[in-house]
Amino acid sequence: MEVTNNQLRVANVLPAATWSARSPEYDDGEVEVEFFREGTKVEFKARLVNGSVKVFVESEDQSRDDSYKEEYRHDDDDHDDDDHDVHEDDD
Repeated sequence: MEVTNNQLRVANVLPAATWSARSPEYDDGEVEVEFFREGTKVEFKARLVNGSVKVFVESEDQSRDDSYKEEYRHDDDDHDDDDHDVHEDDD
């Protein structure tokens, strides 16, 4: 990730072995990159808010019948040791 002229941009996407990725998409100040591997989709979203990067990651196991999703959100506004992370698991 890089910030140029107060705009967030993806500098490079390098998926891990066995993963593939779509090109970054930009919409209304938000950047999104989707990663795929054997029935699993991971959506990475980031937005620049007041000079801080806000991150949201959602993982979906597309091979399960009950639409399993796991979410991760990182909201660290004050840059201290407290990350203010929220983890949700919808069964």
